[in-house]
Amino acid sequence: MPVSERGEQVDLFAEETNYMEDPGISYLDDNEEESVENFRFADTFTFPSGPKAKFQANIAAIRLLHRLETENRFANSEERNILAQYSGWGGLADAFDENKLAFQKEYLELKELLTPEEYQAAFEGTLTTYYTEPALIDRMYQVLQGLNVEPEKILEPSMGIGHFFGRLPKVYQTASLTGVEIDKLSGRIAKKLYPKAAIQLKGFEEMNSQSNTFDIAIGNIPFNDFNVTDKSKRYPHKLIHDYFFEKSLDLVKPGGYILFVTSKGTMDKKDSRARHYLAQRADLISAVRLPNTAFSGLGGTKATTDILLLQKLEKERSVVEDIPEWVQTTGFQDSQGRINTYFYNHPEKVLGELKLSGMYGG
Repeated sequence: MPVSERGEQVDLFAEETNYMEDPGISYLDDNEEESVENFRFADTFTFPSGPKAKFQANIAAIRLLHRLETENRFANSEERNILAQYSGWGGLADAFDENKLAFQKEYLELKELLTPEEYQAAFEGTLTTYYTEPALIDRMYQVLQGLNVEPEKILEPSMGIGHFFGRLPKVYQTASLTGVEIDKLSGRIAKKLYPKAAIQLKGFEEMNSQSNTFDIAIGNIPFNDFNVTDKSKRYPHKLIHDYFFEKSLDLVKPGGYILFVTSKGTMDKKDSRARHYLAQRADLISAVRLPNTAFSGLGGTKATTDILLLQKLEKERSVVEDIPEWVQTTGFQDSQGRINTYFYNHPEKVLGELKLSGMYGG
């Protein structure tokens, strides 16, 4: 099992642990409110279930956002609960198809409500927007608390509407929050939910920040299979999930942590150069492979994903002679598929059924 710099063994999810169980993190009561404070999920908060209900919750949030922007004001407690039910468009592709009779009303409503730019971004999000289950976020924070991490500055580089900020444990409430979101609609909602956070509506590649700034980078990074163009040319690997790891690692302080939900391709792809780059600069403290149903609630998708916890080194090292197992992959007998050697050697870290597939493996 991987160990932290303090010599502690770290297990993101013990074998007997169900990540959907309540990890015991305390949140605000429903009657606690102040409109200029950041939103926090109450224990009684619920998300809509089913495509139609999710669609209507999204529409209600967008209409409210437009009103708040027109009136140039913060959202009150009731309004923030409406905004927080926005869950993106993953699993709602039928609402963008004029030939789907069951969603014809929704199709026309979207056309009327969104600008052409917003509509195109929403349509693209039907395949790429997978918001993170709150219980999974809670478990990730519990891991950091178990390491006695006390962050002063937290970065979420692909924040959506900011669920990782909304589930922030009370002990982290004094931390300075910085979020980045390329989708303008989601980012505008996030600004209304988290007025005390520094939120940038741009791609992560356009974010300007000094190296060694943050104590934690946390979030659910993009799963898309495309390259990022960064004018700084500071990061060698352009595939989007590799890029997010490399830039985030640069932005956290030595000894700081990166805790990301990512595509299985980060660990499983045959080309190990990006993992080699990370291993020169960070230790893998722990990793877990989630069941492919982990995003079926909010995202409406089945995707194999990993949670990876890295700790940045004080200085770079060579890993040529002693290559960590997580940098390498292993082939299966009678199969051309590959799996990361770490998961091959630690099957207890795979919470779902182990299958070979090509989700952004490269």
